[in-house]
Amino acid sequence: MRKVHLLTIVFILLFTISGTVAADVVLDWNNTALGAIKTSLFTSVKVSRTLAMVHVAMYDAVNSIEQTHEPFYVWLSAPDGDISTDAAAAMAAYGVLAGLFPEQIATLDAALADSLAAIPDGDAKAMGMQLGELVASGVLLIREKDGSDAMVPYTPGTEPGDWRPTPPNYLPAMMPHWADVTPFAMEDGAQFRKTSPPRLSSRSYANAVNQVKAIGAKNSSVRTMEQTMIANFWADMPGTETTVGRWNLVAQDVAVAHGNTLSENARLFALLNVALADAGISAWDFKFHFNLWRPVTAIREADTDGNKFTDPDPAWEPLLMTPAFPEYVSAHSTFSAAAAQMLASYFGRNNVTFTIDPFMMMGMSMEPRTYTSFSDAALEAGASRIYGGIHYLFSNVDGLNAGRSISNYVWQNFMRPVR
Repeated sequence: MRKVHLLTIVFILLFTISGTVAADVVLDWNNTALGAIKTSLFTSVKVSRTLAMVHVAMYDAVNSIEQTHEPFYVWLSAPDGDISTDAAAAMAAYGVLAGLFPEQIATLDAALADSLAAIPDGDAKAMGMQLGELVASGVLLIREKDGSDAMVPYTPGTEPGDWRPTPPNYLPAMMPHWADVTPFAMEDGAQFRKTSPPRLSSRSYANAVNQVKAIGAKNSSVRTMEQTMIANFWADMPGTETTVGRWNLVAQDVAVAHGNTLSENARLFALLNVALADAGISAWDFKFHFNLWRPVTAIREADTDGNKFTDPDPAWEPLLMTPAFPEYVSAHSTFSAAAAQMLASYFGRNNVTFTIDPFMMMGMSMEPRTYTSFSDAALEAGASRIYGGIHYLFSNVDGLNAGRSISNYVWQNFMRPVR
């Protein structure tokens, strides 16, 4: 298990007047964070880091007051007494977001004012605000040099199987440094890299290429209307909440239906987003370790792969725009399996019915989709990338398995009840 960079701060309690509110500050600030993310056009891995930092801060702030579970990053040692958990959570979230999005400070200030206005004035409110501010500063300090803003060179390969920029825009590789970002819970980014893609000369590789060639083509004759809709439903491009944010919205709905308390939501969203953040780091570790070419390259250049079971199609196009980074594994699959597994672990069962609203993109109108289990939604999210022509089946399967393993690791080792 990774070494926890735990900040322990002695917090001197001066006041003992309590204040409570009916609104759930954790859910409010989850939405505020998602709004900031949409405005900034963040990619999924940056979204995952942001949400993990915000929710770890809220969790550590609330838990420093209630002291019922293990801290994650920051432990404030306070004497017994009443401190507003709502004020602490709001200030913790605000502090992290203000540090990450200084250009959005006016919007964040308004959100903070709304949160604090709902809390009765008094000493407990003031102490909660002070505590939350301290926790936010600690979280920002711990993540300040995590490598998320590093600039590293990346030169695409030229051999068969090597990733190289893809049509139509031929953009350079996006964020190759993310494989080396300091994980939140994992020992390192390679901890769950237990699989590898099949050899280019193998029949399993050919089967996967031929599958996506048929079902993922822009003008596929075998892909159903339902599969086309699924590919677009889960596309989750920058400018939306992305796949990471989508799973946070699922957690919101299920938490409300379940009747979660503020403290329960603080822990739920911290666990969920730590798993998602490490899923992103793990997926990028896979991607930039194996550097596997995308289907559009593999299909157009199939005459170079040495496989008698594949044939080139120089004009082949995928349904979806191919992302600008290597193929293996599917980040959609890794993120979605990590989220689904964490939600199933937290709520004690997988078979939960919920509905996901579509993100609006490019004026496309789509209907909400209803699922009867967390795992069904994750499986569909992974399959959507095959329907979209941008991933192979083996990348989906291995991404799903890695995501589940990461989530189980987080659940079993972090933020556990204090015995």
